[in-house]
Amino acid sequence: MSPKNQYVHDIPGLSGKVIIVTGANKGIGFETVKQLALKGAHVYLGARDSSKAADAISALNSQGVPVANIKWLWVDLSTPRTARMSAEGFIRLQSRLDILINNAAMPPSPYQRTDDGIVDSVSTNYFGPFVFTNILLPEMYQTALEPDSDVRIINLTSSAHKLVANIRIGDPKAFNISCAGTFSPNMARHGFSRLLNILFTKELQRRIDDDRRPIVVMCVYPDTGKINQAARPLSFLRRPLIKSRALSVEQGAYSSLFAATSQRVRCTPEYFKGSYLVPFGEVHSPSETASDMDLAKRLWDATEKVLLRIFDQDEQRSFRPLNICK
Repeated sequence: MSPKNQYVHDIPGLSGKVIIVTGANKGIGFETVKQLALKGAHVYLGARDSSKAADAISALNSQGVPVANIKWLWVDLSTPRTARMSAEGFIRLQSRLDILINNAAMPPSPYQRTDDGIVDSVSTNYFGPFVFTNILLPEMYQTALEPDSDVRIINLTSSAHKLVANIRIGDPKAFNISCAGTFSPNMARHGFSRLLNILFTKELQRRIDDDRRPIVVMCVYPDTGKINQAARPLSFLRRPLIKSRALSVEQGAYSSLFAATSQRVRCTPEYFKGSYLVPFGEVHSPSETASDMDLAKRLWDATEKVLLRIFDQDEQRSFRPLNICK
């Protein structure tokens, strides 16, 4: 039995667990929802489009997945405001959250800024999950206080984070890096956003530990090769080679499922806290830049400055992520 199939077989029963998977109407997110639901979890399938979410749930049903406990959750992480609205929508539905899987991401794309003046890939891949996670964190803190709790946060990332090094974080303008002059600016900007995911994971874990809450935060590189195939300016000779090495969507979902449910994480949480997982559920070291804890702290501080600019005074009074993990 392959490592992937062995682990899917070993996922423990998840009855009573409440889980959010963002970007879950297709790909790795879809497969992740499928396996979690098969084990009895109450899963919120995060997606922007209701019709696509309905199609995904119908597809799950046709595959024999019990869909009674799968609900569509409107999740739009493209801006901090929509990310906030998405999280608040969940809070109106639920009072607990056991596992959050930040799976949604924007692929490499041409340089473009949002109305907030942030490069769209950074806004969607980093600022959106930052706001979404922090607003949901009080519910996760509360859930972590319950007996026999096992609360986890999983952020998906990419090996493309290694394309970016020696970044300067402090000035909010640093988020609008263009990567002009690099081999592939679109891919480099994507890698920058994925680097921020890893730094966010490490700093969030540090702050949660300071609050002495038993929550494990991990980031996962699924290695499906989809981004490499679609975005890098590869020759037609190299594309088949990369494709042959890439994992399937089902295999790519393995590490997310491992991070979300493995008993190894529960038994040895200190080993997995703030970790970077690669297939199949192995802890590896990310790049030197991604391991810089001082940089992670500066990133959090710079993120707060940007969000304070985006949210007006009335919104700031009800917007709490900036103070949750002090």
